[in-house]
Order: sequence, then structure tokens, then C-alpha cells
Amino acid sequence: MTMHAPLALSQAEAGYDGDFYLWTMEQARLLRASHPDGIDWENVAEEIETLGNELVRELGSRLTVIVEHMLKYQHGMNRDPAGGWEETLLEQRQRIDDLFDQSPSLRRKIERRLDRSYGQGRRKALASFKVYEPSQVTHYRKALPDALPYTVEQLLDEDYLPEPDAA
Repeated sequence: MTMHAPLALSQAEAGYDGDFYLWTMEQARLLRASHPDGIDWENVAEEIETLGNELVRELGSRLTVIVEHMLKYQHGMNRDPAGGWEETLLEQRQRIDDLFDQSPSLRRKIERRLDRSYGQGRRKALASFKVYEPSQVTHYRKALPDALPYTVEQLLDEDYLPEPDAA
């Protein structure tokens, strides 16, 4: 059995544009060792901003899922999947609570995400109704409000469920 020496990467291959993972590990090593001369400051700053922005995107994505499932819970005529909608709401609300525990400043971002998340959640709910209740799509297009009918508190409250429409 022949042992091969590990492949040595050139500086270009190991850099930011060559091997991102390797770059991150090297930058972390340099930061820990307090060697500022070797740190790729511009790209480190950009990646740190990207990580922060990913949290905002995650918040928006989870809000979209909450909106989608609240609309389905409130307006869905077929009540069979209602238990699953409740479970999804609880899960997403808990994950947002975890995000807020880790990054309390995200609470300030929620208002800016609401309109977008509502529009996306409404479209997703309609798409789901179209698949599972295609004969009722016209009804759902009229029934689902054009603007967000819930408060932030209702969206995030683990115990809140909208009253289902009368069938």
C-alpha cells in the first residue's frame, strides 16, 4: 500500500476564490493566532456580513412558512391536514424564537420582512390549494386577503391560531 502525501494547494487554490472552506479555516486560524498580516480583511468582512444577512433571510423564510400555514389553517375547507399545519406553525415559531435568543437584534428586522413574507406565503398557500383542492382555487383566490391580516404578535405567538372560516 503506497501512501501519498497530501496534495499541496497553491496560494491561489487555497484562497478565497479557490477553496472557500480552506480559506475559512485558514482565516479562523489566523484570527485565533492574532496574525493580522495574513488575514484577507476585505473578504472576511464580506463573509461576516453575509452570515448576518443569512439570519435575516432565515427569519423571512420562516415568516413565509408561518403565513402560508396560518392562511391554510384559517381558510382551508379540507380540515384533515389542520393538525400538520398546527405542527408546522409551532415548529417555525420555535425556530424564530431560537433566532431571537441567539440574535435579539433580528426583532428589529421583522417589520421590514412582513409584506414580502405575506406575499410569498399567500402564493404558496394558493399553490398548495391548487394541488390539493383544484376545484376550489377560485374560492381561495377570493378568500385569501391581499394584505397581511395578522399582527406580528399573532404570527409569533405559539398559542395563537386564527379562527377557521365557516365551511
